[in-house]
Amino acid sequence: MRCRHFGSCRIAVYVHRCANVSVPHEPPFALPSDTHVLDYYFGLTATDWIVAFKTAKDQQLKDAADTEQPQCKERNTNSHPSLPLEKYAGSYEDAWYGPATIRTENGKLVLSFEHTPAMVGELKPWQYDTFRTHWRDRIIADPFVTFSLKADGSIERFKMAPSPR
Repeated sequence: MRCRHFGSCRIAVYVHRCANVSVPHEPPFALPSDTHVLDYYFGLTATDWIVAFKTAKDQQLKDAADTEQPQCKERNTNSHPSLPLEKYAGSYEDAWYGPATIRTENGKLVLSFEHTPAMVGELKPWQYDTFRTHWRDRIIADPFVTFSLKADGSIERFKMAPSPR
């Protein structure tokens, strides 16, 4: 359910969605159905908002791929993590997102944040002790996660850095 008021226009638009439909990280008033209602109310020319939103999303994905391409070229694809994957599993703390857990699921590493339930994703080895997080919620940009090791080879901490997407 969302309600949006338009100040001096004295209009409120109420859009109700079924309880079983989830739209994670939905920006305010950014769905085709919402925009169609506003077009109708304000007497604007009809726009196929489904096509418009898909075109915009496709362009975002293309721009992200173009930005990531140079990174892929610089990557050392022959490198491997220093430790077996299960050694990276554990509880961590991130300065921005708080408590984090890395666990193994079906032989893969999965990162999740206690205070941000939508941030759950697979850690895929990138190079050395840096992994690329592939969030299940594809609207969140995939960051790099780099682990720092202690002298004894155990993990001291991890640091997240944004990818250019």
